[in-house]
Amino acid sequence: FYPKISYALPVSTFTQKESTYIQAPAMSAFLPKIGLNRHTSRAIIHGTSAYGGLMIPEVYTEQGIGQLRLLMGHIRRGDQTSKLLLVAMSIMQLRVGSQVLFLNLPFTKYAGWVESTWLSSLWQFLHITNVKILIPGVPLPRAQRQNDIFIMSEFLYQGFKKGELELINQCRLYLQVVTLADIVVADGTRIDEVYMGPTRNQERVSSLQWPTQNCPSPKAWTQWNRALQYLLYKGKLPVPLGKWSTRPHQQWSWVVRLTDMVLFHKHSKGWEQFTPVGYKDSRQTRVAQKPWYFKDDGQVSNPPEGVIAVATPSFDDMDGDLFTIICSEELPSSKHLHPAREHQLSEGDDNDSQSTVKEHIQLPQLLPEFTTGIKSSEYFCRLVGPIQTPSEEDILEIITNILSGTLLVCSDGSFSSHSGTGTHAWVFSTAVGQILLQGAGPIDCHPGQLSSYHSKAGGYHNG
Repeated sequence: FYPKISYALPVSTFTQKESTYIQAPAMSAFLPKIGLNRHTSRAIIHGTSAYGGLMIPEVYTEQGIGQLRLLMGHIRRGDQTSKLLLVAMSIMQLRVGSQVLFLNLPFTKYAGWVESTWLSSLWQFLHITNVKILIPGVPLPRAQRQNDIFIMSEFLYQGFKKGELELINQCRLYLQVVTLADIVVADGTRIDEVYMGPTRNQERVSSLQWPTQNCPSPKAWTQWNRALQYLLYKGKLPVPLGKWSTRPHQQWSWVVRLTDMVLFHKHSKGWEQFTPVGYKDSRQTRVAQKPWYFKDDGQVSNPPEGVIAVATPSFDDMDGDLFTIICSEELPSSKHLHPAREHQLSEGDDNDSQSTVKEHIQLPQLLPEFTTGIKSSEYFCRLVGPIQTPSEEDILEIITNILSGTLLVCSDGSFSSHSGTGTHAWVFSTAVGQILLQGAGPIDCHPGQLSSYHSKAGGYHNG
């Protein structure tokens, strides 16, 4: 029986209930042959011998293990199939809409708005068996601004039902947005009205490769707008979004140079710029003054340079030929130095120490040294565990969190008195739970002296 079905199990997607149904006739015929009642508890039939079980294979478990081996085998090999798997996982990550790898999320909560696939079958198995995996090649969305939140995670927290979340996610995928920063105006105080309806904002086009999503039904848009109201108080965000922590995936058509408030607009033929002609008193807003521009004053321009911020134009018929803007704070630059940390350093008192720190956290010097250090010897790699090679963005994030005092480091260990072995694990995380780096490994110690203390100390030391 098993040889006939085990070959195809890794590429199958049977649920636990379906697997039990498939295996039931064979078990009913087999158990009496070995002197057992066919109604014997399946925990005894399939359980480990360490607890008195018979260790008879279970179809669902064999399928899940085969799926996991198939996935990890191709990912580690780096072949063509691994590239296809990474593409599929990237698409699934966008469908889920979380900053945590979807395979490590609670399946029962997050799978309600995604379609059933081979990846979702593996995801369900990992959830049931409480297994976590690390796949460095999958791009994970990040919070883009201070106080930014992930839309689907927030609506899940708000208690929306499965059917409602499915409709909400259809609208989110159609609009191609992930976090709150994707749907608010430039200054982060309220939701842009463009994102209330079934029209994609052509002034803010996402650079990500999104799954295909047709325009949702009117019922879905009603649910979407209803959900957005949970994020607002009297038409505005209770907690406005702050500084940018990373460059947005949306390509904003309107940007402003903060040094002289010259406005730039990108269209199909290139860039045009608008020079401010005056300032508007706006005491009721967070910004003291807003610049005025003539609508027909656009001049052909080169791409903007300097201190740049994104902008949302405000056109009102009452203003005639003039219009104004609201803008964000400075966008992070694309230099090697982490812009958020550079801004923090500029607020300090010791200019000499600022320059010194800036010079020492540039990536070209740091990345080779870091990667060489963690792979210096087989013994060291064995202790630290299967650590992924960090990207430049990960290193910058770690540096920023260390210097700002917000990096969280957690470690733990365990040991088995029966086998005399121990293991440890450690993780680097941001304050909001975004995993930046993690690893695991064995504890080298005499079996007779090994204890939980040694394992925990090993995790603390290696982390």
